[in-house]
Amino acid sequence: IIRRGTIARNSETRAPLLYNDTGKKKFIIAYDPARSRDNSVILVLEIYQTEDGQYKGRVVNCVNLLDIGKKIKSPMRTPDQIQYLKQLILDYNGDAPDYDNIECVLIDAGSGGGGVNIADYLMEDWVDNKGIKHKGLIDKQYSADYVSKYPNAVDKIKLMSPSQFKSIMCEALIELMNMDLISFTS
Repeated sequence: IIRRGTIARNSETRAPLLYNDTGKKKFIIAYDPARSRDNSVILVLEIYQTEDGQYKGRVVNCVNLLDIGKKIKSPMRTPDQIQYLKQLILDYNGDAPDYDNIECVLIDAGSGGGGVNIADYLMEDWVDNKGIKHKGLIDKQYSADYVSKYPNAVDKIKLMSPSQFKSIMCEALIELMNMDLISFTS
């Protein structure tokens, strides 16, 4: 749906950004979970404002959640994926208060990877590997019944059903690409 020339025009040579190096950058994290048929992927997009006030996105990292310890490479177990996602959220949030530098965490709510179930595991407050407690994450619209049960959870998750929004997402992506608002690494 995107012309090769458009991708080439919006590509630049740069190293991936593995964490919030300034502590002030803003990010969107998109997670497509899988368990058996295909690979789970986490894509990180930096959102920034140009000098003329225009907002743009820069794809800074893409992680394929493979279990590299197995002979046949397959997706990580779901608990390991959730743990990796939490650590990635912390890395890109930097030293800011819980999730201030994370605009949203998009999760594929389609049936294949169990995204809705994964979002359930993110609602509770949790402790990282350094012993620091963090607030949970919730999609207050999708999980409205659980808002009162997890009042401390931050509304940063957006569960997206790709089949329901496929044409809208594709049209928006085409438009953003044609306007040169998203850049990729070469």
